[in-house]
Amino acid sequence: MAVTRAQERVLRKAAEGGVQARGGFAEIVKRREAGVPDLFDDTAPPSDRLDREYVISRMVNDGLLTWGEGANEYIPTAKGNDVLARRDRQRARRAAS
Repeated sequence: MAVTRAQERVLRKAAEGGVQARGGFAEIVKRREAGVPDLFDDTAPPSDRLDREYVISRMVNDGLLTWGEGANEYIPTAKGNDVLARRDRQRARRAAS
């Protein structure tokens, strides 16, 4: 399963200690590229940012995340961890060549 860079960042943060759909996205910010607003920037107008809850719910539906111990916490599933491992292997192969 192919994941976007934003989804990969969510998975990596979730693997470190859980991620929240509301309020826990401070470190998961898409960098500004060629004047494009950050997708997860709270100061950006609503039309210019991606809805956090939508991203998390989509990843839950895809089987990449599941509920954690907290009320608003999500953690990666085995499928999510497999995606991260596959991405790491791909990066290692590219770096070796």
